[in-house]
Formats: sequence, C-alpha cells, structure tokens
Amino acid sequence: MISQLIGYTLSRTIPDKCLIGIMTGAYKVCGGVIRDNSGQIIAHLINGFNPLNVLTPVNTLIGAINTFQLHKIGKDIKELQESVAALQAATTQILSLAKGTMILSGLTLAVSAASFVFLHKKLAKIDEKLNELAKDVKAIRFFLKSQEKASLTTALKTLSGIGPTLDDNTRIPLLVNARQTLGEIHERYRDQILHLNRIQDVIAIEEYFSITALGHAMCSAELDMLSNAASDLEDAYDTWRTATRRITADMIIRNDPERFLFSAYAAHAKTDEIIDWMDFTHGTDKGIEWIDDLRGKTSALRLPQFKLNNTDKMEIEIIRKLTARDRIYDGYKAQYRYLQSIASRPSKIQSYFDSLNEDDRIEDCFLLVADSEIAKPA
Repeated sequence: MISQLIGYTLSRTIPDKCLIGIMTGAYKVCGGVIRDNSGQIIAHLINGFNPLNVLTPVNTLIGAINTFQLHKIGKDIKELQESVAALQAATTQILSLAKGTMILSGLTLAVSAASFVFLHKKLAKIDEKLNELAKDVKAIRFFLKSQEKASLTTALKTLSGIGPTLDDNTRIPLLVNARQTLGEIHERYRDQILHLNRIQDVIAIEEYFSITALGHAMCSAELDMLSNAASDLEDAYDTWRTATRRITADMIIRNDPERFLFSAYAAHAKTDEIIDWMDFTHGTDKGIEWIDDLRGKTSALRLPQFKLNNTDKMEIEIIRKLTARDRIYDGYKAQYRYLQSIASRPSKIQSYFDSLNEDDRIEDCFLLVADSEIAKPA
C-alpha cells in the first residue's frame, strides 16, 4: 500500500460489520465514500473504469437505483454474517447502487485528476442538450454564443491536456490561469443559481455552476492548495444545496406533491424515488413516512387521470439528477478533506489506482476499507 493511503486496505468485499451498518442506517453511502454518522470515512469507492462512460446513461438504471433500495440487500443479517457468498452478493449490490447513483448524477464517484478530461467532455455533452433548448430559452442561446462560454471551454480544454509527465514550469502556470478563469465564471453562476425562477433555465445554470465549482477545486488541489480546495468545494456545495432545494420545492414539488401518487406518474417514477425526492427537498430523513403524508393530502374522490406533458417529464429528469448529485457532492466534500489530511494531490492518488489490475475491481470499482473497520468484530 502506498504511503498516501496508509490505514486503508484494498478489498474485494465490504466487511460484515460495515454491511450491517449500512443496512441499519448507521453508515451511509455518499458517492465515493462510505462513512459513519460522525463523518468518519469507513471505505473509499474509486472509479476503476473510464469516467467518460458516465456521460452515457444506462436507461435500465433510471428510476431503479436509490438509497431506499438498501433495505432489500440481505434481509437476513445472520445469513450475512455466516455466508461468504451472501457477503459478496451484498457487496456487489451496494457497489452497483453507488455506480447507479453516479450515472444518474452525471458525475464520477471519486475526486480524480482525470476529472479535467471528464469535465471538458461533459461540457460538450451539455452543449448538445442545450442547443435543443436554445430556440425556446433566450438566456441559453445568448450564453452559447458568449465570450464567457468560449473562456470556459478553453480553460477546460487546457486542463484536459495536463498529463502526469508535464514539468512544473509548464503545469503550474496552466493550472493557475485556468483556476482564475473558472473562479471568475463560477462566481457569476453562483448568483444566477440562487435566483433562478424558470424551470427551463435550471439545466444550463446548474450544470455550469457545478462544472466551474468542480474544476476550480480540482485546480486548487493539483496546485497543492488542498485546504482551499476543500473549503471552496464545501462552500459551493452549500450554495448548490440551498439553491437546488429551493428549485425542487418551488418549481417541481410545489404545493401538490401528492400528484406523484397519481397513476400518470407510475411509469415515470417509483415510490422509492418519490420518498427520496421529498427527503432531499426538505432536508429530512423521514423515509416511508412521506407516503402517509402524501396519502393524507389526496382527495377521497377518484384521483384524476391525465398524461404527463414534456414539462412534467423534464421536472422528473431534473429532480432525479439533483437528488443523486447531492450524494456525489457530499462524497466529494469528504474526499477533499481526506486529501487535505494526507497532504496528497488527486493525481498522486490516481497514479496508484492506475497501477492496479482489473482483477482488483468489483463492479468496475476499487474498494478501500479502513483497517480499523476490518479489525472490528461483527
């Protein structure tokens, strides 16, 4: 094990103590980390695959993967403790869950130097989608033609070309200049995301806010400004969460969340997802209790029958992505603090994982479990 990761062991199973903690709610899967309720990282989940694949959603995962499915993993805890096969199956399911959340969020599991290439490619994918909306949304049309957009594209293209063999005399100025550009653009999007008032603008503004936030933090980390990277990312996440919860509450959930129980939504959103959306929007952990709340708001009369229009479907797409993205952001926050604690930039950590064999992966992920967790009795 390299010195930067002392305290963690590469593993092909999650220890039964950790699995039980996840199923009982004592531990949480937050993007690329599993942690306890005190915030201590129990395990790291690292991308063991090309992160650009995240840009191509797997349709079969949409609406099928979220944290509430954890209760379906290994219902018999005694069996988990006694059966190696059950432990391996539960590990696979949890990692599949994390990977599915990653895909729905449109982000990667772990903070990585490869994120520069990912963000550059992601920007191009976003532009494809926005071009479809530009004819109807003036603000998007204006941005796509602006100098600011050109500056953002240039900065990310430059960063994506920074490789591990580049000498510091070239690497550092490139990172400094890109960090300045991304920081300036990010500040403008900070104001815009906090004052969004049209659902049509959410996709563009939220994506550009996130891209600039993540790119700026990554530049800081690669410049060994690890404390700045962690604090800036936490600040961006707080802003993002405040803004997106208002967006989902005012523009998507609105005053009639009980409509999600109508038959028209059955083919587009699972009950588990609706619970997830309500908890995210209200910052709660009520779980299944939300269904009773929503049922209490429905009329005793027959529920209305209707078909979802394009706006309804767009709202579902947005809240689904934001709810999944919240977990990834939460995981990034923990990862940046971890990088700060071990005084290591992301590219140094990535070089270790690049040296590992495919046989060390589980569900296309590398799993690093805290040594203290492995030593704990179940």
